[in-house]
Amino acid sequence: MRTKVSQRVVRAVVAAAMLAGIGQSVAAQEVRTVRYYVVPKVPGGPLPGGFVPKYIPLTVQWQAMDYGLENTYLVGANVTDAQHASFSSNIDVISIPPNLDGAIGLVAVDQIRAGLSSLRVPFDWVADTNTWRQVIHMTGCIFQINQRYESLSGGSTLFDNGSGGKMALTARWNQLPPAVRTNLTATAAALGLSMNGIGNTTTLSAALQLLAGQMTPFVLSGQTF
Repeated sequence: MRTKVSQRVVRAVVAAAMLAGIGQSVAAQEVRTVRYYVVPKVPGGPLPGGFVPKYIPLTVQWQAMDYGLENTYLVGANVTDAQHASFSSNIDVISIPPNLDGAIGLVAVDQIRAGLSSLRVPFDWVADTNTWRQVIHMTGCIFQINQRYESLSGGSTLFDNGSGGKMALTARWNQLPPAVRTNLTATAAALGLSMNGIGNTTTLSAALQLLAGQMTPFVLSGQTF
């Protein structure tokens, strides 16, 4: 079954546009391109208790999707070449090339797998023949699953092991705490996704991939994934 899912998206206000009586800045006149990144989620922004993508200032227009309570954003930002170079230079940033429909290739595939793995995002499905758009689609769908899991579980992440630690993606279904199995099953039902194919030996990574593979495209920063 395939279903349309409305993802939780955070929008930034372009601060420069709010400054009365000030002319258009030099930075605003530079050529900008929407680029996509996976970045840490850190406290900040104009509202108390808010979060923003790390490294991306509020003077940059961006739209982001979080990984539930995991401290990670998938973000599309309208940036200059200089800003892109600055963001991409950080070791905790996954930067997506501008040609979203190009294949990942042999050079980048191991880097992408390692980057996703470090964030507890399923990665073993990524192949050099996948396009960057496919990577963003699958990643964003998995993010949405954890968002819905958070809301249905009363504010926990699907990686919580029940004793203050985190479960690995390699944990099997029959190794997950009962509360996680119950909440993930409820999450799938709420999203209209089938649990068929998930058994006792299915890993958490494989279960998330199976569920995400049933989801429909979403839009982020003007692009459909």
